[in-house]
Amino acid sequence: MRTLLEVFGVTALLVSSLAGFVAVLRWHDKRRQRIWSAAAARMGGELRVEPNWPGVSCAILVEIDGQRVEVRAGRKHEVFATAAVQHPEGFMMSIHPKPPSWLASKSPVMTGDPVFDLVFVVESSDPALCRVWLDDALRETVSRAGEVWVEVRGGRVLARRTVFDFQEDALDHLARATASIAGKVAGG
Repeated sequence: MRTLLEVFGVTALLVSSLAGFVAVLRWHDKRRQRIWSAAAARMGGELRVEPNWPGVSCAILVEIDGQRVEVRAGRKHEVFATAAVQHPEGFMMSIHPKPPSWLASKSPVMTGDPVFDLVFVVESSDPALCRVWLDDALRETVSRAGEVWVEVRGGRVLARRTVFDFQEDALDHLARATASIAGKVAGG
């Protein structure tokens, strides 16, 4: 009799824990959809929501300054923004935050902006062209995107950043940085 009561108690505990887990997932999904919907409206983009275990997957399709950008949530609080772009064959450029151990060192490509060069590492297969593209406006846009990682390679611009609490402005800044870089690269 005691064993049957123990089994019943453990089963009830597991069922209630699972119900709590599902409730938290639903709350998180509704919150995510609300934030992404507001961000899509702010950017003038289209929100796409798809079922995805263990919750929903959100994406925003938007055109900014003539560049089509897709912003998508990834795993572990990462957000990705991509744009297709034509660039010189073999061209590669990457921008990412300097790790603390690099703070005193120089980037392979110096932009001439001491604050930007202190915060970001810029690498490129064509440093001169990269410096031309990274003008004041583009550096400002990338800086507003926060700790963003950008790569131009293989016909696309890919930008990503970690967002622990999905925020409209973080999604907007990431999309704008991606569009700005794609515009510079496409315009040559």
